[in-house]
Amino acid sequence: MVHRVMIIKKICIALVFSLAACKINSVPVPNGMEVDRISLSSHPYGSYISGMDTNNNYFAGELIGFRNDTMVVLSQTLRLITKTEVSHARVIIYKPKNYNAGFLMLAPNLVMMAAGIPYGGSALVIGVLFSAVDVAGIMSAKSWEKSGFNYVDWSENPNKLLLYSRFPAGIPSQIDLTALQAENKY
Repeated sequence: MVHRVMIIKKICIALVFSLAACKINSVPVPNGMEVDRISLSSHPYGSYISGMDTNNNYFAGELIGFRNDTMVVLSQTLRLITKTEVSHARVIIYKPKNYNAGFLMLAPNLVMMAAGIPYGGSALVIGVLFSAVDVAGIMSAKSWEKSGFNYVDWSENPNKLLLYSRFPAGIPSQIDLTALQAENKY
């Protein structure tokens, strides 16, 4: 019996350390940006960009695209920033899923444990074991979603940012930039 308890303790410790080692690479998403990874390909607007120009002026909003080496960012106002003026910038591509609703999977186990108390400890043991498996699955799904990079930095490749703009092939010359409207008020 003591040997079995030691094995269960070791498994629990290994599980805690393996979940603690999950790295979070995603960055926070601003309010109003609700694009998730699955609907990204059909989303008609550009992704959220934030950054700083060489004069230390902060800019943020929807990345419209590039026209003649000028980056167009739309928030409450339209900002035109030449590529040489960008000090650093980051495009947030999508909002990671949360998976907190997965914790509802624990409800049947809790009911089984509560109902099984008058009949002995076996329902408690089985409920705890199944709950541990459920929590491990939920945590691995959450960490897998957050381990993916949901952003692109300007320093990596400025042209890669275009993939996540409203006009990935560049802004056509017939588009009137002053007529554009933002999806949300970032």
